[in-house]
Amino acid sequence: MWRWSAVSRPDADEWALEDAVERWIQKRKTNSTERTVRGYRNRLKQWLKWCDEHDVTTVGDLDSCLLDEYQLDLNSEGYAPTTIKGRLNTLRLFLEYLVVLEVVDESLLESIDIPNLTKKEEQSEERLDPDHAEQALSYFRDSREHYGTSMHTFLEVAWHTGARVAAIRGLDLGDFHPDEQALEFRHRPATDTPLKNKHEAERWVGLSDDVCDVLQFYIARERYDRHDEHGREPLFATRQGRPSFTTLQAWSYLATQPCLWMSLPPRQAPGYLRVDRAESLLEVPIIALAAHHPDGLDHLAAQHRRSDCAGCRARQRLDCSHQAVLRPGQRRGGVRTATPDN
Repeated sequence: MWRWSAVSRPDADEWALEDAVERWIQKRKTNSTERTVRGYRNRLKQWLKWCDEHDVTTVGDLDSCLLDEYQLDLNSEGYAPTTIKGRLNTLRLFLEYLVVLEVVDESLLESIDIPNLTKKEEQSEERLDPDHAEQALSYFRDSREHYGTSMHTFLEVAWHTGARVAAIRGLDLGDFHPDEQALEFRHRPATDTPLKNKHEAERWVGLSDDVCDVLQFYIARERYDRHDEHGREPLFATRQGRPSFTTLQAWSYLATQPCLWMSLPPRQAPGYLRVDRAESLLEVPIIALAAHHPDGLDHLAAQHRRSDCAGCRARQRLDCSHQAVLRPGQRRGGVRTATPDN
C-alpha cells in the first residue's frame, strides 16, 4: 500500500485505486457503523471490478469521460434506480476524499450525476401491506406448529416496534422487561451491536400483551440458551449464538411466505418479505412473485411448486439444518412441543 510522509502527497499515477479505496474505508470506520462501512465496501468493490475490466488501475487514470462511461453502463445494465443512486453516492464520497488529499481535481466531482428519485422510486418495490402483516400474525398466533418460533417472534417484534433489523439483532435477553412490557434498545458498539444513530437511538419501546406472550413463550420453549462471542446472551439466539443478518433474512422469508399463512392461490399472494435492502420491517420491500419470472403471475399461478418458492426453499434449508437436533414432538433444544394454550 502506498504511504507518504506528512509533507508529501501520493503520486496519483502510482497510487493503486484498490489501495486508495481501502484507505478511505479505514478512515470511514472512525465515524460509521460496521454495517454502513460494509455497504461502502461492497459498492466500491463493484466499481473496482468495473475499473479493472476497463484497465483502470491507478488514481491517475480517473477522468470525467471514464466516470460518465461508468454511469452509462450502470443505466444500461438495468440496475434499480436506488441501486444506481447508492453506488454513485458512495463513489462521490470517495472522490471527495481524493479531492481533499489534492490527488484529483475538484472538477471530477461534477462528472457524478446522482439521479433525483421520486418517493416511489426511492421505495423501489412494494412494502409489506398492513393487512397482510396482520393476516400473518393472526396465523402464527393460532398455529399449534409455528407459535413462538423464531420466525414468528421476529415478525412480532419487528412489526410492532418498527425497529431496524440491526437493532433487533442487538437485543439481549435482559433487554426484554416482561413486567414493564417493554424492550430496551441500547447502543453497544464495543461488542458489535451498535445502533445506527448511536446513543440518541437508545430507548424503551412498549409492547402489547400479545407480543409479550409470544416473547415469553419463545424464551421458555424455543430460544437456544447460548452466548455470543462477547459473552452476552442474545434475545434472538441460534445454535451458534447471535444470529447473522442472513439468518434474520431467512426468518423474514419464512414468516411472510404466502404459501405458509395464506389460503390464496399464488396469483393473489403478496410476495416475500426481505431485510437485505431495508433497515426496518416497516421499510422492508417485498418481492412480487411475478418479478421472478418473465411471464408474470399467470405462469406462476399454473406452475407454482415448492421448489419454485423462495420461502419454501428457505424453510427446507432450515429444516435440514435442524434434522440432527429435532425429532417429532420436540422443539428447539429438545423441549417438547407446546401449544399457545399451555
